[in-house]
Amino acid sequence: MTDKILGFALLFMLLGSFFSVLGNLLATLMNPVELKVVAWKRLGVSLLVLLVTFIIAYHFGYFIDKYEWKN
Repeated sequence: MTDKILGFALLFMLLGSFFSVLGNLLATLMNPVELKVVAWKRLGVSLLVLLVTFIIAYHFGYFIDKYEWKN
């Protein structure tokens, strides 16, 4: 049961950080030069969160079929 809860939490973290990366990338491309440094830092933090979440999910085996399907 806790395995499924952890899986859903990691799924929502992956989705949230992915959309955060997209939003920060858009902000980086559209902001004026003065705000690009701040936008690049936010993009770096978002990419770091996405990478750490991906590594944790991969470590727990959520990208392989760990559940057998019952026919």
